[in-house]
Amino acid sequence: MSEILLLDFEEQEYRELINKKYDAELRLTNWKSGKTDTLIPPKDCRVVFYQINQESPIPEIHSEVAAEFEHIVEDGGAVVCFLGKGSLFQLTNITGNFPNLEFEDSNHPNTVVAVAERPFDLIFDKYGKFISRARRLFPADLVKNGPVKLETEEMGFRGELQVLAKAVDGSPISVIIRKGKGFYLFFPWFGIKNVEVSDIVLKEMFPLLGLGRASEDNYEWLDKEEYYFPSLLEVFKQREEEKKRHEEALRLLDEKLRNIKDKDQETFHRLLKSQGRELKQAIIAAFQSLGWERVIDVDDYWKNVIRNKEEDIWLIEQNNLPVEVNIKKEPLILVVVRSGKEWATDDECSFLQKYKGRRMQEFDNTKMKAILVGNYFSRTEAKHRKSPFTQLQIDETEKDGNALLTTYDLFKAIKAEKENRARKEDIRETLKTKAGLITLDF
Repeated sequence: MSEILLLDFEEQEYRELINKKYDAELRLTNWKSGKTDTLIPPKDCRVVFYQINQESPIPEIHSEVAAEFEHIVEDGGAVVCFLGKGSLFQLTNITGNFPNLEFEDSNHPNTVVAVAERPFDLIFDKYGKFISRARRLFPADLVKNGPVKLETEEMGFRGELQVLAKAVDGSPISVIIRKGKGFYLFFPWFGIKNVEVSDIVLKEMFPLLGLGRASEDNYEWLDKEEYYFPSLLEVFKQREEEKKRHEEALRLLDEKLRNIKDKDQETFHRLLKSQGRELKQAIIAAFQSLGWERVIDVDDYWKNVIRNKEEDIWLIEQNNLPVEVNIKKEPLILVVVRSGKEWATDDECSFLQKYKGRRMQEFDNTKMKAILVGNYFSRTEAKHRKSPFTQLQIDETEKDGNALLTTYDLFKAIKAEKENRARKEDIRETLKTKAGLITLDF
């Protein structure tokens, strides 16, 4: 029987710890193995390391074994969990549930504010940059004033929660929950460094758990502040001040990132994810950013007129005449906005010539071109999207002097302009003159 149980670790990780002479045993949950075995910890098990990093739609698996692992903790052992991808039940079926427990992804997983003392600050200082996934575990307000008693009669739970590390928004992403004589320890996902963190936890925690690694001459108490001379205390003080300055700098940078994303980047991201009026507004903003003098929302222009508002946008080069004069005398681009989860339809492409013909007759102006701008395959990552237009649709559109354009090509053109790889006037010229399929891949 082994004192250490590794759950859902890889064989190579298991071998790394065995080579360090740890008395460990490797097992897989049924979520990882795909089998239906009962999961009972070894009789002499004192420490469990559990990696959660696979999705599963089956919440009933292992729901009967939480009491077994709880007994290990109550008796002075520990359950240590690395939280990657997966569902809440994959944690609580092993550990049991906890009052106020949340399980939401953190938006900034490797932007960590370590708040605990040794050895946990050392872990996050050294391995924080390797975090690829983190979960917000408890409400930020619950833990803002230090350790918290977790007690509920309904759940039959009594323990103490201490935060080891927080995200920049104050939500805890690593905690220790003391219960009985032992504890539960929740870490974010350090990836390939999980096994190294496990080694540190074993070396630091073994003396506290009374396991075999502790030396008979254990002088770790000398690391307490009351045994430090002023010169060492001063360095610790400087380190804390530097950490606070670092945390404040990160907070300001994160705030700046959010502002830029909300005010600039998000507008153009809507080209790739939105539909309907939101997509139209994103396309209007895109054409404005490319320097069109006038980008007219046709619905707004005709809002007081009862009529079929067929095309969505007008692009007008000149800005020195009223709109009603421009649309009758100057070159005019009609933009039709569409979106979909799959291909463009033949009807959507044929609308271009139909609408253009009607506007030519209505405005007595033949200097017109129609462009279909579409956010097709909208559920697929943009760079993996296929062309939504058939060759026949492209050929017919080119023959009519009109054009087809995806929102991803429009996005790439704007990105290229912002990176000084393309000029606005060149992009506008392409949109004005090219017929058929327009690609703006700079």
